[in-house]
Amino acid sequence: MTSTGPTTRTADRAGRSVARIVAALAGVAVGALLVHRFGVFTTLVRSGSMRPTLEPGDLLVTSRLRRGTRVRRGDLVVFRSRLRGGALVKRVVGLPGERIEIAGGMVRADGAPVAEPVARPAGGYRGRFAVPADGYLVLGDDSEASDDSRSWADPYVRRRDLRGIVRARLPRRGERPTVVAWRSWRRRVR
Repeated sequence: MTSTGPTTRTADRAGRSVARIVAALAGVAVGALLVHRFGVFTTLVRSGSMRPTLEPGDLLVTSRLRRGTRVRRGDLVVFRSRLRGGALVKRVVGLPGERIEIAGGMVRADGAPVAEPVARPAGGYRGRFAVPADGYLVLGDDSEASDDSRSWADPYVRRRDLRGIVRARLPRRGERPTVVAWRSWRRRVR
């Protein structure tokens, strides 16, 4: 007489475990495909140039830039840096066609002071920029430590190099989940 009880149950459990793992992996793959298809990706912050808004190691949720997407002053953008050979995150301060003046820690667009501080340039820095029709002027929030438009030979980020607009920062360890409303000038929305 042969016993099939315990070994059959063990095989059934193993089969169910494998099926669960396969289903979970398939779910992750489908989820990743949908996220990629609908234009959302993550970006890892690698430097301190965006302090205090972003810290090195922060993981950002970014929506891919599509035709017709409007980039606004104050948006945090991810773009491909031809000079640095990778992706950078900076804040948009100058829009296509604008004349930007930076002096005394203030930013002026077409002669008018920018109502909200988008990024505080160092007080001693002075510069004037004529943003081309397909370009953006970008600054890091930590003006003392940021390598940004102020120091580049070609100070403009071209629209074709923009990868996306930052929509949220994932919570740091021990932090409650929040969504950062970048257009509301760093106000946290819960």
